[in-house]
Amino acid sequence: MNFIVIALYLTLTLASILGIAMGLVSRRFLYFFFGFTLLLRLGLTLIFESGLKYYFVIDSMKYEYDGWSIAKSWIAGYQDLLANLERTNLYTYLNAIFFYLFGNEPLVIMLFNSVIGTLTLFIFYRISVRHIAPLFVSEKGHHLILSKIYLGLLGLYPALTVWTTTNTKDPLYIFFGSLFVYVLFEARQCFRDSDFKRAMGWSASSLPLLYLIHELRSYGTILLALGVLGSMALTFLKDWIGMGRALVALGSLLILSVIAMYAFAPETELAILSELFQRRLSFTNMNLDDVAKSSFLIDIHLESFFDLFWFVPSALGYYFLGPFPWDIQSSLQAVGLVEAFITWTLAIPTYLGFRSLFQRDANLALSILTMVFVHALAQGSIISNVGTIFRHRSFPFCLLAIFTAVGLYEIWKKNSKNLLTT
Repeated sequence: MNFIVIALYLTLTLASILGIAMGLVSRRFLYFFFGFTLLLRLGLTLIFESGLKYYFVIDSMKYEYDGWSIAKSWIAGYQDLLANLERTNLYTYLNAIFFYLFGNEPLVIMLFNSVIGTLTLFIFYRISVRHIAPLFVSEKGHHLILSKIYLGLLGLYPALTVWTTTNTKDPLYIFFGSLFVYVLFEARQCFRDSDFKRAMGWSASSLPLLYLIHELRSYGTILLALGVLGSMALTFLKDWIGMGRALVALGSLLILSVIAMYAFAPETELAILSELFQRRLSFTNMNLDDVAKSSFLIDIHLESFFDLFWFVPSALGYYFLGPFPWDIQSSLQAVGLVEAFITWTLAIPTYLGFRSLFQRDANLALSILTMVFVHALAQGSIISNVGTIFRHRSFPFCLLAIFTAVGLYEIWKKNSKNLLTT
């Protein structure tokens, strides 16, 4: 580890300690929380760098190898800095830049991701302050408690903390995803205020974010676009014919589409199901040493879309609630079980939070739920590896935590009133 890397690490550590101290002295929650979450991530990066950096995710090895190969070609003068930009994954190219500047030191990228992960928390916090908490202002200062609960949930979310300290593209993906949601909500508010000029400006600013998300994870742009379009369609139908009729209409349309596919295009149906199954197999680490033993729902037979209807609920169950105790076969899965217990514990507050937010702004609640559901449906159906799901579901879980924070806030508010009246 060279002197520059050590100096960078010590500087970030000092900044996090300073944030904690400023928070304690001035009683500013955000200063303290920024310092605490950054220091936590810095500690994890040092632990992972000491020999565990490939324990949770082996993708880091490929990013480092490819990035260092490109950086060496730049250093040797074989290629200029832009030579690999078009045909190289954006995150691999970022690795190459860091290696070119600091040498073959993956810790620098892990430190960068730790900072990005910490900043992401405050983008989601800003979303809550601007668009969620104002709906719950009943007494002065209470809405800030809701946002602080949300920030606390994300700051202590195990998978989000772990993945934002490793050399993977997930920290940047979630960072750009959070910015996209913030821009989307700002545009929505401007449309509601009839400020169409600013609304169009916010909408236009989402395009470069979608491009960056696509360069990091190509399907991410598709899921975000489907989430936005799906939420627009659902809220339009709700306002037009009512929520109940809207769900019946969408369900009927889905069933009729499946029947039509079965009757008139069976070859296309089989091709889609075959592609889905092959993609699930690609996540099982088959023919490799699957140390984690974390694959699930592999022995499935999808011969029609009707079979898919029976499969999807199980896939969503694993997506939101897995791994289950009876699935534990390795130490990695045992670590994942900790997060599973937390998820089970927060299920009821999450439901209560959705119901409460729906009562105050149904369209906003449905927009968030639709975006989460689109991610869950696609990722849960295709990804058959629990560890990979833990990484890929981090972004939609950050959105789902909005409902959790609202539910916990409502529970806190109710208990506070009960204490005052006794």
